[in-house]
Amino acid sequence: MVHLVLRADGHWYALSVCETEHLPSKCEYPDIGIDVGLKSFLTDSERCTIENTRFYRTSQRTLTHLATGIGASRNGATTATSMGDE
Repeated sequence: MVHLVLRADGHWYALSVCETEHLPSKCEYPDIGIDVGLKSFLTDSERCTIENTRFYRTSQRTLTHLATGIGASRNGATTATSMGDE
């Protein structure tokens, strides 16, 4: 079964549920649960936490700098605003 959801932010999400036949497990390790979140990347059922690296947040200043053209003009690139109407 697939359930489509349109969120308030305009993004669509597809939730799928499938039932399978229960097969006996031959795994010698215990079951664990994993919670994926925003504050931490993940936390397992033994409370081991992996922190969220937040690559976007740490690179946001560099990305903003490059997006405004400041980075490009410092590297000698020609921007559209610096070209004359000839």
